Amino acid sequence: MQILTETKLTEIFVECDDFLLELQQMVTAEGLSEPRWHSRFSHSEMMTVLIAYHHSVWKCLKYFYCQDVLKTYRSWLPDAPCYERFVALIPHVVIELYLLLKYRRQPALEENYIDSKPLKVCHLKHEAQHTVIAD
Repeated sequence: MQILTETKLTEIFVECDDFLLELQQMVTAEGLSEPRWHSRFSHSEMMTVLIAYHHSVWKCLKYFYCQDVLKTYRSWLPDAPCYERFVALIPHVVIELYLLLKYRRQPALEENYIDSKPLKVCHLKHEAQHTVIAD
């Protein structure tokens, strides 16, 4: 895990914002209309917070949002809504977040695959007698 600094948050935000601008250009070129957004907290900021959560050491989104976003990064995210409103806005950015992650995905390499078959060392009945990792 890496420590979240304002530099890292800015980097994530710029990448999300650039991607959303490209996506908006593609949508307008196709003649589609964008859904209305009823919050001062932008799509890019929403996506930044959700991505930053996965880079953080927190296991619970609520604690991350209440402790880090609302307290620590309040100067950087002044329009951050309360936690309940934030959770209500998440479904509005899921598609854009999915497209960003799909766009950023690296091609699968041979090293990316993990064999999940269990490696049988000894029978469970003899497990206590096993002295390989005694110390």
